[in-house]
Amino acid sequence: MTRFTSLTIAIILAALVSQAENESPIFNYERPTNQDLLNTKCDLEKYPDADTVIMFLHEGSQYQEDGTGISVCDECIKVLTEPGKRDSLVASLSYNAAYGTSYFVRVTIIKPDGREVPIDVTKSETMIDTSQMSSNIYDPASKIVQLSLPGLEVGDIYRLESIDVINKARMKDTWSGGFVGEFMSPLQKETIEVYAPKAKPLAYITKRFEIPGTIVEKKEEVGDLIHYSWEVKDVPQIFPNPPWRPSTSPASATISEPSRAGKSSPSGTSISASRGWPSPLLKWKRSPKS
Repeated sequence: MTRFTSLTIAIILAALVSQAENESPIFNYERPTNQDLLNTKCDLEKYPDADTVIMFLHEGSQYQEDGTGISVCDECIKVLTEPGKRDSLVASLSYNAAYGTSYFVRVTIIKPDGREVPIDVTKSETMIDTSQMSSNIYDPASKIVQLSLPGLEVGDIYRLESIDVINKARMKDTWSGGFVGEFMSPLQKETIEVYAPKAKPLAYITKRFEIPGTIVEKKEEVGDLIHYSWEVKDVPQIFPNPPWRPSTSPASATISEPSRAGKSSPSGTSISASRGWPSPLLKWKRSPKS
């Protein structure tokens, strides 16, 4: 990629982000500052079994009546051990190009002394996701975005800010989204937000296998939108036992919308939220057509 092309992409992404921030409330969330993160106790004394700790995770989505929409993710992770460092040297996003795109907006490394080291997001690489082949699937539209984090050391906090754009609904006039709240790293705090048009509110919301006391949910009207929010705090890490399933299966706090043909796992805790067709294995009542 030439310097001119990289600069052009950077300018276009900056313009898109600026426009989206002016139009969507999902960008107006309470962001912890670097000093807030550095002042929060997060070490091996508190988490003796962890290689990394998710200090803060914000996931917000806004969808339109036709099922298209935009999502943002802001994740702050502290590296506690050498294995945690090795596992964190490359950040990644995945998406299906037939329905939209995903990209990093800002990535930074916060050093223990307060220095902030920016990572050039234009150096990310997009390629076909070869991991799908383990499931005997090959879809050239299934993409993965990877970005190296040079200079990352034990004791650092790295912050990943990304955007996911849905420009084609998987099912007509239906929005779907999934948010996991239990990981193989301890989770200190997660905020999840969904902004829905009043004409098409979420038709299906459920929580599966909730860890008591870890989730607080709210619902309110904001102008011509309905704002759904969940706050998840202090969730212990998952300790995997083979055979291991994806973290979206055993999850303490997941917001997801199973498709009509989807199946929900009976293990782990989750929240499901949808505007459309949920899993046939779950009871639901379809909202009136609008």
